[in-house]
Amino acid sequence: MWTEAQYIAASDEAEDRAFLGDYEAAPFLLKEALAQARAARDTAFMAFLEGRLALMRGQVQESLSALKRADQLRPNCPAILRQVGVALGYLHRREEAIQWFERALAVRPEDPRALSSKGAALGNLGKLDDALECFDRAMAADPGWLYARRERAITLGLLGKRAEAAAELRKYLDEHPRDDRALFMAAVFESPDRTAEFVKEFEERHSQREQERMVAHEKASAGKEKLEAWRTLSARSAHRIGNELFASRGALRTLQKAEDPEAREAVCDLEASLDRMRRAVQEYQTFSTNKPPRLLPVELGPLLRDTVRRYAALADGIEISETHEGDLPLCLLDRSEMEQALGELLENALRHSAPDGSIRVIAGREGGSVRITVEDTGPGVLARDKERIFEPFVALRPGGSGVGLAVVRQIVGNHGGTIRETGTPGAGARFEIELPAQPDEEKPR
Repeated sequence: MWTEAQYIAASDEAEDRAFLGDYEAAPFLLKEALAQARAARDTAFMAFLEGRLALMRGQVQESLSALKRADQLRPNCPAILRQVGVALGYLHRREEAIQWFERALAVRPEDPRALSSKGAALGNLGKLDDALECFDRAMAADPGWLYARRERAITLGLLGKRAEAAAELRKYLDEHPRDDRALFMAAVFESPDRTAEFVKEFEERHSQREQERMVAHEKASAGKEKLEAWRTLSARSAHRIGNELFASRGALRTLQKAEDPEAREAVCDLEASLDRMRRAVQEYQTFSTNKPPRLLPVELGPLLRDTVRRYAALADGIEISETHEGDLPLCLLDRSEMEQALGELLENALRHSAPDGSIRVIAGREGGSVRITVEDTGPGVLARDKERIFEPFVALRPGGSGVGLAVVRQIVGNHGGTIRETGTPGAGARFEIELPAQPDEEKPR
């Protein structure tokens, strides 16, 4: 289960991504955190994250209602208090917003985000000296907080310190050249007589950025529609194939009674073929349903050892080993789904490895995450295919379904993790999975 700190960290990172113009990653981070809250039935942070998403979509009133509900469920949480104030600010209820920021600061006096939000509200009310004081305190608390840095410089300019403001904004723009607000204000403070010209240029740039955002949104929407279409097709195909498998097994039971040895051998071959088809159907069903995982604390070491032991029996001369670096933390996992994902990677490695090849499964802690690596000595993956291999129905080997790795990515993503292929073409494939670890203090005793 996620802690309060993890939910807030995800919200803060989404806010930072949006501030830097990454409008695709920001909602993804919030949705990922919301999935964790729903799995844990944490109603307070479900409401909080739903409010954050609604605000990002421009649904301010809906956002405010959800955030106030979150405050009732989890009183005195600074992040929730501040976001209520932010929503009120969008509704131009700035005096009321400041009261919520002050409530957040009463709990955490030097919170740079609450100080910056209060400074912005004061600035909008024309209280520039008070706003500057808030931004100064925010910068002292966190010098890397970009919003405070930019707004402090703009406030200096509005107080008449134009040269100082322009210089600070130019330094800021050296690191973040795509920040339109900073660029526009720097130009105004440097050449106030050309403000009208800068306004026109700013509007043109803003229009161009909006077009870029619309194109990106349309591409993302088209991708989602395509994915849903594939899932529908997968579900229908799995159902039809499953019915045929059931009927075929009935016919095989009859044939098993045959006394001819060749007939019995043919039956064994057919059973093996049907088993392979059953596994393919399972892949299609997993991909098409995309059900949320049932997350429970799981010890990763035994899970890896058990999975590797099962596939080692199928290796036929290929060496499969499992090692882990240090003590592995607990992870919130749906054990059966994660076994399926790891099994898919091991099956792929077995198919692509030579008879004298080797496969290694390595796990270790990476900060607040766990990294699981599955690497083999096969031909590897071409650079141009490293992203394509995770797309549904892209099969790069004869007879492949093109679903397996799409299922792996889906399972890993549903667990709040990521997967990528980092091997060297010609020197073997290397799949790296990163999963969030359960904090040590939450391990069961």
